[in-house]
Amino acid sequence: MVPAGISADDYLKKLCHDGLNSLSQLNPEYISRLESELAVIADRGFSKYFLTMKAVSDKTNESQLSGPGRGSAAGSLVAYALGVTQVDPIKHGLLFSRFLRSDATDYPDIDYD
Repeated sequence: MVPAGISADDYLKKLCHDGLNSLSQLNPEYISRLESELAVIADRGFSKYFLTMKAVSDKTNESQLSGPGRGSAAGSLVAYALGVTQVDPIKHGLLFSRFLRSDATDYPDIDYD
């Protein structure tokens, strides 16, 4: 979970940047999109939710029980950078706004079955 002395927002940001780095996707288009998504996620108060989904996906990946991801979550670069999905939304032209909008009140739906 979140290390002591760091906010969930900051920890999520660090993990996402580390994830993009490991995917060799540190070009300006990816960084800009990532920062935009992280701002919406932080504004909506969903950082802990994404960290929880990362923990779930890490566990299922260890056991080889996960697939590439499906549904609107595949439009999230944050989910891709965290390893929650294995679909590059920029490469495939998928929209984050189909997954989560800045005016959303409900948690985004990450299908993980």
